[in-house]
Amino acid sequence: MAVTVDHGFRAESALEAAAVGRYMRKLGIRHEVRRLEWGTGKGSAATQVPPIQRLEEVARQRRYAEIGDVCHKHDVHTVLTGHHAGDQAETFLFRFMRHSGIYGLSGMPLQVPLPFVRPTGEPAPVLVRPLLDLDKHALYEICKAHGIEWHEDASNRDTRIRRNLLRQAIGEAAGDTTSPFNSASLLKVCKTMQGHREFINQNVARLVEKHSTVYTHLGMAELSAVTDSHGLPEWASNATLRERILV
Repeated sequence: MAVTVDHGFRAESALEAAAVGRYMRKLGIRHEVRRLEWGTGKGSAATQVPPIQRLEEVARQRRYAEIGDVCHKHDVHTVLTGHHAGDQAETFLFRFMRHSGIYGLSGMPLQVPLPFVRPTGEPAPVLVRPLLDLDKHALYEICKAHGIEWHEDASNRDTRIRRNLLRQAIGEAAGDTTSPFNSASLLKVCKTMQGHREFINQNVARLVEKHSTVYTHLGMAELSAVTDSHGLPEWASNATLRERILV
């Protein structure tokens, strides 16, 4: 099935959601629309329209929560999203400006548990991003080739939102390999960071297996108390493991 979350920020968003529904019916795919409601000063703080600087963050959290509810309702265990290479480049640059480390600069992973899911007592659905290696131009060409209608979100031009400024800078640098905002260059660095992240994860997993007892049902691990000749725990002598545990 398909899910459209209508954030309700634009008058035309309901029409766009309805258009998606018509196309889904044409394909024989069940479609559900979730429209977000925003408060006007009363009720829960979670439903208030946030300041423009936090608008995308709060909308993202509520969007994933709604998708999680649909998954729980229809017993769906995997969610596919349309995040593409341009989104990955924006994420990398956004996190770079926030001084992120290796894990942040690795960008969005291909597969991850669906975030912000409301507790149900069951494992969260898996979020998969199958289009991360395709840029926006390639997606346009696919839509044209198959006669698929698409909609442009006018709010992406609102430069009060920092991510939109980055999106604009990346778009203007398309084809200019000398620009620090060139998406291909940004994605190369992102791929390098992903390699570092994978190397760290593999080594930490190996070291945790060697120096700890894992209690899966408790979601915790007990580190070995065996000490070396200097009286320090053996695991503390490994810089990689020590860094991941103590940070």
